[in-house]
Amino acid sequence: MRRYVRRFRGGRLAAGILLCGLGAGVGWSASAEAPLRLTLEACIARAQAASVPLANARRDEEIAAARIGEVRAQVLPQLDATAAYRRLEEGPLGIGGPDQLGNRDQYGAEVGLGQLLYRGGSVQAALQAAALYRDAAALGTARMQDVIQREVTVAFHTALLAAANRQVAEESVAQMRAFAEQTRLRFEQGAAAEFDWLSAQVKLANEVPRAVRAANDAELALEALRQWLYLDDEAAFEIVPPPPPPPRQAELAPLQVAALAQREDLQAARARLLISDQEIRVSQGDYLPAVSLFANYAGQNPERNDPTVSRWDWQWSAGVQARWSLLDGGLRRAELRRKTIERAQELAALDDLERTIRLEVRRIYLDWQAALATWRSTADSVDLARRATEIARVRYEQGLATTLEVSDSQLALSAAQLLHNTAQTDVEIALADLRLATGQSSLDWPPPELNP
Repeated sequence: MRRYVRRFRGGRLAAGILLCGLGAGVGWSASAEAPLRLTLEACIARAQAASVPLANARRDEEIAAARIGEVRAQVLPQLDATAAYRRLEEGPLGIGGPDQLGNRDQYGAEVGLGQLLYRGGSVQAALQAAALYRDAAALGTARMQDVIQREVTVAFHTALLAAANRQVAEESVAQMRAFAEQTRLRFEQGAAAEFDWLSAQVKLANEVPRAVRAANDAELALEALRQWLYLDDEAAFEIVPPPPPPPRQAELAPLQVAALAQREDLQAARARLLISDQEIRVSQGDYLPAVSLFANYAGQNPERNDPTVSRWDWQWSAGVQARWSLLDGGLRRAELRRKTIERAQELAALDDLERTIRLEVRRIYLDWQAALATWRSTADSVDLARRATEIARVRYEQGLATTLEVSDSQLALSAAQLLHNTAQTDVEIALADLRLATGQSSLDWPPPELNP
């Protein structure tokens, strides 16, 4: 089994450095080749280019365009050509007498032209329905792009969080190991009790499993991102942390208004309601006659009037035809009733989707605000915990503190760093959810006009 070797730039764990504001890159490599460096924007573009669901969504657009052509063909002239040959067992009797037989080889050809003139408005309604179906398919493609952007953004920041947590765990193990070594030396010099040395070793042993779990979580997070990017297992890649984003804020009401106006699945639901209206018009048009114009030019060999003459006899005809279905066993009435009920379903689903979107935006907005507040408060906690750890170490060196105080301060610092890293990731994920919920695609969002 191939063993993957972690590579870092700018430190042992650059993603952790990112979350501390310094920036770098984190990734893995299975070979000596330089890893592929990917920013968040590059990851999103790569995932969207390789996504199978997105490719199928684009094919839905092509299908919708072809559907318009199918319906439009009904209002265009129709030209048909027919050719036939028959071999008779006996030739037909000719005009000259019973003994005069006609040609046993019978040939025929016909060219027919037809043009629909009127069909109760059903063709126009079907054309409008097909155009709306194409618009709904385009909205589905845009929605799929936003979904992929959200999922890749979450996977990207989750990988950064896992890498940062791994750095915290490794730093904690390194500090606990250094502290255990310092305690051993003090014990050998008689400046510390054996209990202190044993306690330091136990604390170190307890930290090692956390570092192992953190390393495994970091590998799994990168593997999850790899799946979204459609990268081969052997492909080496490295994610480049984005610069710290500027502070962003927005009010809830404008976000809800933007969601109801721009969200793609809501626009698609409105398009489906209009499609239902047009399908009802199609069914209503079936109650009216279909009027069409026709013209035919047909030839027969031998002649119609004299089967003994082997030559082509051509005739033409033209006219107007009206076809009206008077009795169909209740089929049209059943179809119209079904489509009317389906429209009521679409209308109810649209109302429910609008309500759901308002609640969804509100929930995500509250999560965003909570994540922002947590991120701000934990930033101060990290500084305080780091200062407390330094003081505890100085006090221990001076014989004024115990090993328990030093280890507790170190654990408090690790916990504060983990909380701060998680809060920053929660902010980014909440922003990704808010962009998806409001139908936005720009990573630089919310815009200034939404700021309070």
